[in-house]
Amino acid sequence: IDSKSMKVFSQSIVMFDKRKTLFTEVFTRIPMRHNTYMSGSHFIEIAKQSGYITDIDLAALRYALGKVKAARKAKKNPGLYFINISLTTLKHGRFMSPLLRALADDRGIAPFLVFELQESEMSRIDNSSYDLLRGLSGLGCRLSIDHVEGLDMTVDLLRELNVRFVKIRAALLINHITTMRGMQSIKRL
Repeated sequence: IDSKSMKVFSQSIVMFDKRKTLFTEVFTRIPMRHNTYMSGSHFIEIAKQSGYITDIDLAALRYALGKVKAARKAKKNPGLYFINISLTTLKHGRFMSPLLRALADDRGIAPFLVFELQESEMSRIDNSSYDLLRGLSGLGCRLSIDHVEGLDMTVDLLRELNVRFVKIRAALLINHITTMRGMQSIKRL
């Protein structure tokens, strides 16, 4: 895994009845043979263990920043760009420096950036990560929690960190909507 072999892609999530893009997911892939790509589920954990996760997250950030800046320059609404990040990346200067420079140059790009953490990482958040997330939130960036396995999250923390999206597995959601208590948990979020 290195920044030279990685490819960054984006996928628009569209509302079909209006054919309007709701948001754009940014993701990285590693090229294989014959124009095929290895999905993140096959290399992200290895990248975290070997210290390459920041390179992956930085490539996605640069891609999203480029798209948002270009749309704003053309006087178009860029829409929301979801960028997966890890807590390790969040604390890394190589990631934060270009992000903070871009926000200093144009604070208006912040609301279009949605940084997505996995629920498993949110449960391990320490004070310095918490402060960084609060700082990004204060600048106008949004947060999303992905791979949610349970609905016992602290709503005050979600609100304080400007978490605007909680991605719940379909099976978990279906399981919860079948009971009154489950529906209350969903409404609380």
